[in-house]
Amino acid sequence: MPIPIQGETTIRALSISQDGQWFVSGDEKGMLTLWDKTGKQIGESIKAHDKAVISVAIFTDGKDIKIVSGGDDKKIKLWNWINNQPPTQPQFEKQLNGNVYAVAFNSDGNRIVSGSGDGVVRVWDLQKGEVIFQSSATNFILIRSVAFSPDPQILASGNNKGIIQLWKPKQGTKELEPYPNELRGHSGNVYSLAFINQESLISSGGDGTVRVWDIKNNPSDDAILEDWLDNACKRLRYHPTFNNESKESKVARETCGKK
Repeated sequence: MPIPIQGETTIRALSISQDGQWFVSGDEKGMLTLWDKTGKQIGESIKAHDKAVISVAIFTDGKDIKIVSGGDDKKIKLWNWINNQPPTQPQFEKQLNGNVYAVAFNSDGNRIVSGSGDGVVRVWDLQKGEVIFQSSATNFILIRSVAFSPDPQILASGNNKGIIQLWKPKQGTKELEPYPNELRGHSGNVYSLAFINQESLISSGGDGTVRVWDIKNNPSDDAILEDWLDNACKRLRYHPTFNNESKESKVARETCGKK
């Protein structure tokens, strides 16, 4: 059933609550709107950001509703709808160093993860309104998607280079530590991520593909290199340049001879 939006605007972000009863939309004018599952608007829309709302996430405890929004104004904000009444002020508001492209709640609704144009993944404690873990900034990387795993020690991010990275808190620090194996397959932006369960992750990208990842049995970088070398040796074994007396050919035969 199409849901009419008052006025001329473009919806830039959308999220549905974990119980399927509510959803929230964010538009190019910086407005947030709450809806029930029938498409009825709940209260008035609120002016959430000075520029477009480009990421939203919603969580409900069965009574009140929490919404986190990220904007083109480089701000992340948390909003509470109490008794279905729209808030007049955010519970907290933070200025970041890049557009906030992605936000997500954990399964308990007490933490959020954000991804932004400064290349940083941040985990926030909602009660304190503070970052409790964050990754190191990476030049020329935009974090375009984020997701919490059902395992609270694992989260994922996707970037503009087509790479998915798994993270975990580093004990005794405020750092997010990357797992050693990146998930590579997309070309270009990884626009969305969702955990199917603790062992599987689904992603979609600007390359027009949807991919399912087995993160439990993801091969190590060494295993990927070993497989690549094995295939290369099989292809070269009968090539003329592989069977002459040059120094390069001798090194290649020695390397492949160990296979």
